[in-house]
Amino acid sequence: MNVFQSLLVSKLTIIKTKPVIDSMQDLVAKENVKGLVPIELEIQEVLKDSGIPLYEEAWEKLKLTTSTFDEVLSETSYREVMEGKACIVHGQLILKSVLQEYFQTNGRCDFHLSENYFFPFPLLMGLRKTLPKEFQRKFNSGKKIVNIDLFVLFYGSVLRFSEDFTMPFSEDFYLPSPEELKVQEINVSTPTLKAGAIHFGKYCDEQCKEFMLCRKEENDPRRCVQEGKEVTACGIEFFQKVKQHCKNEFEQYADCLEWNSPAMHVQYCRKTQAVLDKCMLEKLNIERPYLGYFTEIRTHKTNRPHPGPPLPRKEYVDDRPSLPPDYPIEDAKFGSAWFMYN
Repeated sequence: MNVFQSLLVSKLTIIKTKPVIDSMQDLVAKENVKGLVPIELEIQEVLKDSGIPLYEEAWEKLKLTTSTFDEVLSETSYREVMEGKACIVHGQLILKSVLQEYFQTNGRCDFHLSENYFFPFPLLMGLRKTLPKEFQRKFNSGKKIVNIDLFVLFYGSVLRFSEDFTMPFSEDFYLPSPEELKVQEINVSTPTLKAGAIHFGKYCDEQCKEFMLCRKEENDPRRCVQEGKEVTACGIEFFQKVKQHCKNEFEQYADCLEWNSPAMHVQYCRKTQAVLDKCMLEKLNIERPYLGYFTEIRTHKTNRPHPGPPLPRKEYVDDRPSLPPDYPIEDAKFGSAWFMYN
């Protein structure tokens, strides 16, 4: 799970070998377990008239136990969850914070986050107010819960069906083909990237500098596709070696970052970081760079030819009407608005 999924709805329940409830189907089927949901979330807007039998059945059960935000996230509710009598339906980010605070206060936490997501009603609240009705209808008509970034989905649909968001190009404008851009991606989560960032930067230092130098000198990303591929290939090689030699140490550090603070601050994970640093040094010969290493001015040697003339670009004449340079301009009546942008 990562931050892009943090607004999708999850639940909180007792931990067992097989959880009491781990999906909306479980909630509907278990008569002796109630679902606790804050009335402020307006979950009825999603479930009540959704046209999906499962959601409507869930609403018939949840409407009997809706209460205020403070009542749902109270010690009484937590005890009911630990006894297997209730589950809390809320946003995943809120529930992660609840687990963290509860564990820090009590030293143990007999809760777990469900593996299956409920319908993402907080997203629907935003969707209901800001997105086109046609998009709402298509989004809500699906049989399965959407497990991707909502706004990526929205803008993807906009780009497919609207020319207003399409950037025009002339026929002679060169763009790399899909085959040229195709490359194996580094398919890892945000905590994994955060945990490996320092050692990854050191391991792929030369490739990264070559790519950035190319981007700076050429001032045209089309001329640096190969350098970008080499950075990606180096990253894949790095994480494969980490998985082979320091898998357990790395996963402990990544889990610590993910679960100890919403922003994944490293100060809470110095012990697991030290274990990972030791493994990296002993087995991969990668020493953790000192603070400020990546901000130093360093010389980079490259075999890439000196940048040639820029690729041809068509120049367009700005024929928009404008005021003459000597046109008298009075001072702003209410002063400058520059402070708004600082």
